[in-house]
Amino acid sequence: MKNNAYKIHGEFPYIVDDMINLKKYFVSDSLDAVFAVYSLFHLPSDDFKKLFSIVHDILKQNGIFLFTYQIGSGEEMVDEPYLKEEGKNTLYISYQSNEAVKNILDQFSFKELFRKHKIETSETAINANEVVTVFVLAQKVK
Repeated sequence: MKNNAYKIHGEFPYIVDDMINLKKYFVSDSLDAVFAVYSLFHLPSDDFKKLFSIVHDILKQNGIFLFTYQIGSGEEMVDEPYLKEEGKNTLYISYQSNEAVKNILDQFSFKELFRKHKIETSETAINANEVVTVFVLAQKVK
């Protein structure tokens, strides 16, 4: 995974671990921003909510959290064309409702600054043409 990231983005200190373990690497009120795009929907619902608590803790006051989720309910295993080279062909996906995500943001004192819905139209996208991905920019307010 690191080697692929190095090829795409250059070599810098990547952390390869479960997102739920962020507090092992960052202390409270230490980060200006957290970026989690196309990753949170691979977390079970309980961990999804737990991650917001963790991100809130490690962000500085007025820190920014940019994340995505996919609209829906429940969970499923979906085809993932990018993994077929490694002998895998499915990934776990957990869906969230807009209302549930807004409630989580309120619960952990995040102010939503921006929201955009995107229908995945690429033929190689997970659940292409079936799922709406939501991009949210939120700010820690307390």
